[in-house]
Amino acid sequence: MTNNTQLPALSLSSSALMRRSLSDDRFHVADYMGDGAYPDHRLEKDEAEAYVALVVGALNAGRLPRLEDELARYLRAMFPPAELTTARQSGSFDRLVGFAQLQRALDDAVGDLSSGTFRSVVPHAPAPKR
Repeated sequence: MTNNTQLPALSLSSSALMRRSLSDDRFHVADYMGDGAYPDHRLEKDEAEAYVALVVGALNAGRLPRLEDELARYLRAMFPPAELTTARQSGSFDRLVGFAQLQRALDDAVGDLSSGTFRSVVPHAPAPKR
């Protein structure tokens, strides 16, 4: 679970990104980092940009002082070292942190969805009659 209560959780009913991540085997949140019209995925692009802007704003306001450390594993997995270095030098590192946080939020939401699916299963319960 994401420890940042200041950031919204994603849900299947309200997140186009989450629905896309579950339905597209080639989904990667970083695909939404670039400029462009994204005509077939405008909802997902807008949602990604809004979420990242929220994270960047919270970082700039000092409300998430440990977020970069919490996301170190995500940052290393999502971005090559040279890209991380360049982003730090150019001042765009917070945007990468935002996308890493978005990926973590997606992972958390999918995990919650998966665990909720199995929560109602009772071991050794009789199979339902057909």
